[in-house]
Amino acid sequence: MYLKNNCFCKTLKELSVDLEKSEYQISSMIKKLDLYARKPWTKNEVDFILENPNLTALQLADKLKRSISSVKSKKRSLKLEGIGF
Repeated sequence: MYLKNNCFCKTLKELSVDLEKSEYQISSMIKKLDLYARKPWTKNEVDFILENPNLTALQLADKLKRSISSVKSKKRSLKLEGIGF
């Protein structure tokens, strides 16, 4: 299945375009198939966030190859939520 083979290497938006479905539909399919990866944060990733507090969650997500929501969550846990959100 295309989604299983690509859900970890493509963004939700890319999957949405490829499959001609809304991002909400793709997200629901990923959830239904239990394809969410719970990737632990490395020390290097956390250090990068701390060293670049003024980058937005979108910019950090792009650089770290993580979802925007996971970056926002990590910034909250690091007490950086008001900076570059």
